[in-house]
Amino acid sequence: MYYNMGQCLGACWREVPQVEYQNQIQKIKRFLNGDTKEVKQAITRNMILAAENLEFERAADLRDQLHYIDETVESQRVLSKDTTPRDLFNFYMDKGWMTVEVFFLRQARLIRQFKQTFAVIGDANEELTSFIQQFYLQKIFKSHVKFWCQLVSMIRRYPVH
Repeated sequence: MYYNMGQCLGACWREVPQVEYQNQIQKIKRFLNGDTKEVKQAITRNMILAAENLEFERAADLRDQLHYIDETVESQRVLSKDTTPRDLFNFYMDKGWMTVEVFFLRQARLIRQFKQTFAVIGDANEELTSFIQQFYLQKIFKSHVKFWCQLVSMIRRYPVH
């Protein structure tokens, strides 16, 4: 249904060229990282076209989509003009407990945050350093596991004889 409405590649039921599929994945990643300009321009063009064709309900739906994008993504305050992806770590310590909060900044916008509280055994700086190291090691480990799983899947699909 979404394929017929032009909202999906239809990869579930038809062969989608790898290049087309990867382009779509990149568009989704850019959107989720806060780069909504391309999507908003396409929706605006479709909204104007719908209004010109007297399809006012469709134009109103598209207008609402623009509003939802503004509410969820664009309304976030731009933190700086620097668009370098950053992970910002902050901590608070009290009575032997430390709370570390990680803010994920992409396109100069806060897109996600993560918080963890744990008992402190040693020095606060050492605990924070250890937390950051474990945080990134876990991310690296997950990406390696994902890579190896994909590799095993490919080997199973295309066995070498």
